[in-house]
Amino acid sequence: MKALQRIERLLQCDPTAVEGLLGAISVQMGFWLALPRGAVLIDMSVSEIPHGVWGGLLIAIGVMRLVAIYTNHLALRQLAAFVSCVTWVAFALLFNRLAHVPSNPIFYSFAIASTWVLVRLRVGLS
Repeated sequence: MKALQRIERLLQCDPTAVEGLLGAISVQMGFWLALPRGAVLIDMSVSEIPHGVWGGLLIAIGVMRLVAIYTNHLALRQLAAFVSCVTWVAFALLFNRLAHVPSNPIFYSFAIASTWVLVRLRVGLS
């Protein structure tokens, strides 16, 4: 019974702070990936998509999240959470192929946080 109460409390939390943090992280990592190739320390040669495209995608997702929070547009917030979750899972799976990348659990954490935000927004902000 305690587990159900904890899940219920978790679903009653306001996800705005998590959304804002994930949006800021997405923008920051997007700018970092959009830097010239010599400045990026992660070898993304396993991906067919260039650094700049990944960077632009993350910047767009982050800005979309921040705009959705600012305007309090529920459908845009849900879309941003879904796209963010898919993107962070793609990053985690992509870097899973690289044994020397220690940030892989962080990408999964961002995906889990985005999923929680999406579930929270879908359940309703009561």
